[in-house]
Amino acid sequence: MISLPLDFPRISDSKGKEYVFELTSTKGRKGDAVAISSIDPQLLTKYQFTKQELTSNKKLLIIHIAKFLPSAISNQDFFISSLIYMLPFLLYVLWYFPVRIILSHLAQRHRAFIYVNKLVAPVIVVCLVFVTVLYVRQLSSIVALIILLSAWVLLLKRNRLGSDTTFSLAIVFLLLCPVYLIFGNRDVAERCTDWVFFYLIVGGIQSIWESNHKQLRTLTPKQWLGKILNEDDTLGRL
Repeated sequence: MISLPLDFPRISDSKGKEYVFELTSTKGRKGDAVAISSIDPQLLTKYQFTKQELTSNKKLLIIHIAKFLPSAISNQDFFISSLIYMLPFLLYVLWYFPVRIILSHLAQRHRAFIYVNKLVAPVIVVCLVFVTVLYVRQLSSIVALIILLSAWVLLLKRNRLGSDTTFSLAIVFLLLCPVYLIFGNRDVAERCTDWVFFYLIVGGIQSIWESNHKQLRTLTPKQWLGKILNEDDTLGRL
C-alpha cells in the first residue's frame, strides 16, 4: 500500500462548516485501488490565517502560537526538519565555541571525553541522516537536504576522511533497501535509494578532487578511528 496525499484548494471562511467529498477509483479493484484505508485512515484539516490577521489581533496571535507549538512538536516530520535546520548552529557550538575548549580540557582529565570530543559531531550528523531516512516522509524543503549534505562534507574535510568513507555509507543504505522491501516498508526503501544517490554524487566529486590533489593525504574510516584510539593511548601514558 502506498500513501498519496490528496489536497484541496483553500476555502475561505470554512471554519465551522461541514463539507462532503467523494473518492471514486474508476478502474480499481479490491486490493488495487485508490481508497482511504479502513485500518488507519489519515484525514487532516488545517486553518490558515493571513499575516495581516495575526499582526492586527494580538489575542489571535497568542492563541495561534499556543495551538501551533504543541502541534508542531508532535509532528514528526516538522520536528526532525527543525533539528536539521539547527544543525549548522550546533556544529558551530561544538567546533568554535567554548564548548570545544571545555571538551578538550575534560579530555585531558578523563579519557572518555576524547571520544566525546572527536565523535560527537560525526555521530550527530549520521544519526540525523538515518532518522531522516527512517521517519521523515518528506523533508520540509530542499534547504534541509543541502544542510545535511553540507554538514557531511564539512565533517569529511575537518577529519580528512576520503571518498571511501562516503562510498561506504552509500553501500550501507544500498544494503538496507532490500531489507526494508522484504519487511514491506517500501517508503523507507525508496528514501534509502535517494540517499545512495546523494552519497554517490558526493563520493564521485570527492574522488575527482582527490585524483587532482594527490598531495593531500586522506584517511580511511579505520585509520581515522585508529588515530583517535592512539590519542587515547598517548593521553593514558601521559
